[in-house]
Amino acid sequence: NYTSSNAHLAILQLHIHATTLTIHSHCLTSTPAPAFPDPVAQIQRLESLWATFTAVKSWFGVFLSLDTFPLARYPHVSIATLTQLGHCLAALYRLTLFESPDVPWCGGRVRVELDIGDVTRLLAERWDAVSRADGDEEGLHPWPHATKRALGIGSWWEGKVSKLGPRTSDGVSGEGGEVREAVAGPVVPEQQQIEALEFDAVDIDILDDPWMMDLLGGGYDLNMEPQLW
Repeated sequence: NYTSSNAHLAILQLHIHATTLTIHSHCLTSTPAPAFPDPVAQIQRLESLWATFTAVKSWFGVFLSLDTFPLARYPHVSIATLTQLGHCLAALYRLTLFESPDVPWCGGRVRVELDIGDVTRLLAERWDAVSRADGDEEGLHPWPHATKRALGIGSWWEGKVSKLGPRTSDGVSGEGGEVREAVAGPVVPEQQQIEALEFDAVDIDILDDPWMMDLLGGGYDLNMEPQLW
């Protein structure tokens, strides 16, 4: 059964993973190759990349679990949690496309384990379900807009990676596999395109409330009373 203690534990886990992401996100910054090889710096950056990826997978593993975050709790999710969501999406995007001449990193493996398209489609499915359950006939709730925006990100992302060829999922397990299994079900509403620059501009190092507010269509109350979620 779902309890208040489960809610507190889930929020604590999200904050821990988000903090880990913040600590290690410096590794995603594009830097020129050093004049002379620095093996220690290379190892440290690679470790930070893996720590960042692990934090992102773990964050989504908690947030996308219906046992931990049932749909009934979505309308009460705090702006801090939604901001973490934006940061995790931005980090996942950068991890997938990350390239550095001095650091061996495989963005293809990132995409196989946890793909932005899978995540955004699942988010859209959840938000669409919340919107239908709310019965928002006057269009005042943010969820319909958030659904379209999430689908827009996913659609744009699929176009961006279409040149990379099909993914292979052999041997993949953990949160990434669970996300793909979850999105293999219902079809969600219409898709719309967004500009790549709009998503590239998300800053994972600060609380980027304006971007998340735009995702939610301005219908989210920043001043609502604090909730467990």
